[in-house]
Amino acid sequence: MQKSGATEEEINETINESSGKPDIYDGKTLGGDESPSGNIRVIIADGTGRTSDEPAVRLAMTTAYELYGHAYLAQQGKWWKHDDGGPVDTRIKDIETRTEKLYQARPQPRQIKPQKSKP
Repeated sequence: MQKSGATEEEINETINESSGKPDIYDGKTLGGDESPSGNIRVIIADGTGRTSDEPAVRLAMTTAYELYGHAYLAQQGKWWKHDDGGPVDTRIKDIETRTEKLYQARPQPRQIKPQKSKP
């Protein structure tokens, strides 16, 4: 469960202190010891600003990566930080691959032609 109430300033300060300026695909998971609230916190780019031109698939991959590759493990009390090709990094690569495949296989929305209005 996450405690709410952090101000935008606190969030931006946390991002800048913990990871520097975010890169274009940024996502960041903060452990309870890093988060202002003391809870696990996941910060994901929202597709605006510097990420406004990024493909939706990349934003989906980043979201899955942070939630299932880091936050879920942290919540379970397991090691959740990058480990130079170890089990966490292997899990993250699998999550990214699976998310990309699922995204590419999703049904495409049908294009509905507008009906001509009657005079």
